[in-house]
Amino acid sequence: MQRKLTITIALIVFIAALMITAFGCAERSIDVRELASIQVTGANGYGTLEVKTNRERTQAMVRKKMDVLKDGDEKGLKRAFMYEAALATLSFTAETTATAKTTTALRNGDTVEIRASFDEALAKAAGIRFKNTSFLYTVRDLSEAARIQVEESVNLKFTGYNGVGEAELTLSGELQHFKDDFAFDFLSQSTKLSNGDVVKLHVVPDNRALTSVGRIAAETTFNFTVEGLSELKTVDPFENLVLMFNGISDKGTISFDTTRLPADWVEQRTSTNPPLRFVAEPNELLSNGDRLTIRCEIDETWFAEHGVKIFPAMKTVEVKGLKEYPRNLDGIDLMPLFKAIDEPLEEDIALRLKQNYWNEDASAGEPMSVWNYEEAHGVTRVYYGYHEKDRADNFVAILVKVKIKGMCVSMEPYKSAVSPGQQKEATLYLMYVVENIMYDRSSIDDFRSFGLKGHSDTEHKAIDAFREDWVLSDDGVQLVEVKVPADVAWRDSKTPRR
Repeated sequence: MQRKLTITIALIVFIAALMITAFGCAERSIDVRELASIQVTGANGYGTLEVKTNRERTQAMVRKKMDVLKDGDEKGLKRAFMYEAALATLSFTAETTATAKTTTALRNGDTVEIRASFDEALAKAAGIRFKNTSFLYTVRDLSEAARIQVEESVNLKFTGYNGVGEAELTLSGELQHFKDDFAFDFLSQSTKLSNGDVVKLHVVPDNRALTSVGRIAAETTFNFTVEGLSELKTVDPFENLVLMFNGISDKGTISFDTTRLPADWVEQRTSTNPPLRFVAEPNELLSNGDRLTIRCEIDETWFAEHGVKIFPAMKTVEVKGLKEYPRNLDGIDLMPLFKAIDEPLEEDIALRLKQNYWNEDASAGEPMSVWNYEEAHGVTRVYYGYHEKDRADNFVAILVKVKIKGMCVSMEPYKSAVSPGQQKEATLYLMYVVENIMYDRSSIDDFRSFGLKGHSDTEHKAIDAFREDWVLSDDGVQLVEVKVPADVAWRDSKTPRR
């Protein structure tokens, strides 16, 4: 009897253990609806549904599973990890139904189908059975959206001047507050506007963003007529521009004096050109009487911003005022020049004769002998010379012939080469040079200097020495002979004078 009781108790324990093991390995049912987090935002008719796994809930389930494990339960720990991994694969999607054609424009009463997906093999290995993996969700509690009156809240302000006006957007009311949820696009030009132009503005609301805060607006296109732009003030840039012609005719240049124009118009800014620049075409090798064009380079935008229109932008002018330095003296009356040098010329001839340039006692200092003499003089040659690169660097050379007849009346002993009572007849040639004629005025009697540059007892020697010093030493010097005026020319019949 005792033996039978012992066997019966052992069978009961064995069956209980089998049942515990069986129940421990059996699949556990989980309702996915409890793990879905559903949120609908927006306004009625514009609701947006978002569904995702409630990770806080799944993590709580894993923690509960881990908490019942005993130390050293490796199999239980492995099953818990598989359980966690299976829950991590769970995800949800929202799909349309007959009442909800989209999940982004929902209204109260719409139903959306929620579908769950997961790794089936991993769920089976973890002993999990998901149920209700597809269920319907009914949208409710969406509020009505308040309409923003776009027509009353959008306007354009026109600034600038007629022809160069600009359209500036101005907003008011709720549209100003929610402006970041609108796109404003100009469908026509919004700059360089003139009075009477039509500016088209397209306003596009982002109703998804607006309805999330209970607002809604309609897409609208506006037509605004430009008005109220002031006229630009027209200014002639040449009115206060001073032209300066520099140099000599046929090699002249032009420059501009802009000091009478506003400084901010013509002064260079940091790294850009000034708003107004003048360019001459051509600008070099100019001659009196030439015609040239002056063109304005204008920063029209800058001037428009300052209410000014530059007009005209081009002007044709005649070159004048350049110094005329001729290539020859043909047709020019030389007598004003000879009258201007008459006194210094006569004084210098008298000095050279006194210094005995015509006899053996020639000296630049005090004369070593004194003579009584009579003389006659006149001009035998006149030359005009200039530098080819700069005709302002010019001169007139005058060769004077002097015939002298005299007798020595006294001398310095031991210094003079003559003796008292000695008589002598001689011819002296003096080469005088007038430098830089017409330097200040276009007149032959306007010059910088005059003086003796050489002398000889023969004409050809005087001329050769002059040419050597003034012409041959510089390839750029041009020399032309000029007709001697009759009033100063040498004549063999000239009466000597004492």
